[in-house]
Parts: sequence; C-alpha cells; structure tokens
Amino acid sequence: MQATVCPHDTAKNLPLWIEFFVVLGAVGPEEVGFLPADGFPEFYRLWPRVDLVYANPLDALRLEEEHGFLPVAGNDRYDEVALLVREGVPAELGAFEGARVGMVPGQFATFLGRQVLHDAGVRPAELVPFASWGEVLAALREGKIGHAFLYRDFFAALSPVSREGTALVLVSETRRFSHLFLLAPGRRALKAPLTEAPTALPQHPMGAPVLTDLGIGRFDPLDTTAPIRELVGS
Repeated sequence: MQATVCPHDTAKNLPLWIEFFVVLGAVGPEEVGFLPADGFPEFYRLWPRVDLVYANPLDALRLEEEHGFLPVAGNDRYDEVALLVREGVPAELGAFEGARVGMVPGQFATFLGRQVLHDAGVRPAELVPFASWGEVLAALREGKIGHAFLYRDFFAALSPVSREGTALVLVSETRRFSHLFLLAPGRRALKAPLTEAPTALPQHPMGAPVLTDLGIGRFDPLDTTAPIRELVGS
C-alpha cells in the first residue's frame, strides 16, 4: 500500500511522517510505503498512484468527488482560523462589521472565518483577496487593510517580531474539522481495518510518541465529509 501526505504537514515533519507510516503498517492490514510530495502540484499528481491520502478538508472533497476516495479517519488537531486587526483597531469581533477583511480565496481558513463572522451576526463590507497568508499579514502590518483572517497554524508559527503592528481578536474553536485520511476506491475492502488502525496508534508503544510529536492526540473514525460540504456551501 502507498500513501502520501499534505505538503503543509510534511514541510517540517518529514521524518515523523516516515516513522508514522512504519507504525501504521505495523498495526494495520498492510505495510505502508510513503511517497512524500515536494509541494502541492506533486501532491495532486500522486493521487491516482496511491491508496491512502492524508489531506486538508478542501482537498478531501476533491479526492472524494473527482477520484472516489473514501473518508476513513480524522483527528483532534483541528483546522482553525485566527482573526486579527491592525494595531489601533479595536480588538473585538464587532470591529469586523463593515470592514475590508484580508483573506486567501479558496482556503479552508477563509470559509471558517466567514462562518465565525456569520455566527456572530457580523457582516464585513468586503473580503479582500491575497495570494498567500504571508501577503495578508504584510498588508495588515502595512495598513493596506485593517482586518484579516489567517490560517491558525500559520499564525501560531509567527515570531513576536512578525506579529508586530497587529492584534489578535480570537482563534476559532470549532473543533469540528481536521485533515483526514481517505482511501482509494479500489482498496475499499480495507476500509474497516484502515479505520481501526489509526485509532489504535495511541495505545501502541511507538505510535503514542509519534502522534505527540505531530501534535495529534488521537484519530477518530470518519465516514462522511458532509460537515465540510455544509461549511463550504454556506
């Protein structure tokens, strides 16, 4: 069996993912060969060649719709969004009312940010597109925008110097969405054991430390992407 992982996750943790799949192969139905992707274009090219993919929520939808992959397990390292304002702007959710908000189009954190504002009854005037989270942050610090969404993991990795000139309003705590494993349709006979294998990792003597180093507490069985579709379609 061959597997690949979202490049966002392997960029700084490649050795851990190699170890992860060694352990997953030990507790699962088959040994797992790991094919790391050097960037998203290569990641997408690998999809037809692999049996198991660890993908972000939006890529999970594509895998399901375009390639027939089956969701099998998510985890408790949730995808969340950070809402920030430029220094001097009130650091409160109400300040986003009628504001121009920087974001990256088509990114899951942007969908989450929109939902956070909607649930709070806050209506921004405009969502201003940028090509990357780094560009959103730069525009916020330079005063080109006063409000922004940032992917939580991007924000968490920023140094204090990189955060200068900004103020954090909140980090969402939806605790509903995470990267997830999906199984190729031709291997559907292994769905049950491959659902069970990740959930058994915390009890494995080698699995628990690898999960801890990856920032994952546990995997949970997952057989639907309906909550992701509901968020994206809202």
